[in-house]
Amino acid sequence: MFKKNTICNYPEKVIFSLTSKCNLNCWHCFRSLKDSESHEAAKELIDYVNRKILPHSRYLRIGGNGTGEPLLSGNFKYFLKTLNRDDLKEVSLISNFTLLDEESAGLIIEKVDHVGISIEGTGENYSRIRGFSWEKLINNIKLLSHLRKEKKSRKPVIELMVCAMLSNLDNLMGVFDLKKIGIDSACFREFYPYEESKARECLREDPVKTMSYSIKFMKRSKEMNMPVFIAFYDKYLRLAGGHSWANNSVSEFKKHCAEYLEKIRFKRSFFSSSRNLGKCCFPWECISVLSDGRISCCCSDLGLGRIDTYKEDVQDIFNNRNFISLRESMNRGEYRPVCHGCEFNKKEQNIQRRGRMKFNRL
Repeated sequence: MFKKNTICNYPEKVIFSLTSKCNLNCWHCFRSLKDSESHEAAKELIDYVNRKILPHSRYLRIGGNGTGEPLLSGNFKYFLKTLNRDDLKEVSLISNFTLLDEESAGLIIEKVDHVGISIEGTGENYSRIRGFSWEKLINNIKLLSHLRKEKKSRKPVIELMVCAMLSNLDNLMGVFDLKKIGIDSACFREFYPYEESKARECLREDPVKTMSYSIKFMKRSKEMNMPVFIAFYDKYLRLAGGHSWANNSVSEFKKHCAEYLEKIRFKRSFFSSSRNLGKCCFPWECISVLSDGRISCCCSDLGLGRIDTYKEDVQDIFNNRNFISLRESMNRGEYRPVCHGCEFNKKEQNIQRRGRMKFNRL
């Protein structure tokens, strides 16, 4: 056992989903498979979060749990206008950024420290996957960047949250060209499919190509002086025997990686084994509030409870029997099935995350 099952403190981190609706229908999203229920966070729920939860917390993330687009919420502006920043050290927003207007951009400049913009490619590749104009997205980024300069503010930090697939790795080199319009950094994350037919796009299908491009991303990052975080870098580095190949040629890496693959004779089990799981901190530090009042502790809906009366003390919710049961099972090393696909529950990612901003990479 590495942590107590009952928590004496309030959750330090909060994830809040304002809506479960999205204006896009990307082919790789679970929304493309079936119709999803749509929920909108009521003002009563927003007021409860502002009044009962955030005064005890330090870090807030708006959106980013895959269930909706924050800017689509009719109460997005209301939430930011009523948000009290006095007790919060950091506020981050995860959005596809396709619905930005000037008023929303002004509120983001005023209240948000970090903006993560989700993309899967650049140019026509982006438009093909998202079904949205790449030029319009660029104009929205320019709008936020312009207002930031106008107000002479360093915030928010604008970061691209890049979903990397096998077919778009070459296209993603264009991410670095966006520094000139105001992008500060990029986070490359691994694509996980919701159906088997899309598994061919998984990076694990060609680890040599994946690691080769990871090296290119790292080198390009240094050339452009643009920080990047490659969430899958350490995982695929293991295929090279744990050596650091960032300063070596791609051909040298390919040769060594091929030899290592033959040596360990790996297949999919290399990526799905529970031995890759680290000790998750979310059930002890974070509470996630979905737009319909359901409670979880991370991006996934783990069925940990619900806010019903808007009078509950958040510490009581944080220590209900569902939270305690989850902590007990994790202390025994028993994880939920969804945990095995979580890239931020890997030991390598916990190491990589040290020294970075406390919450917005979670």
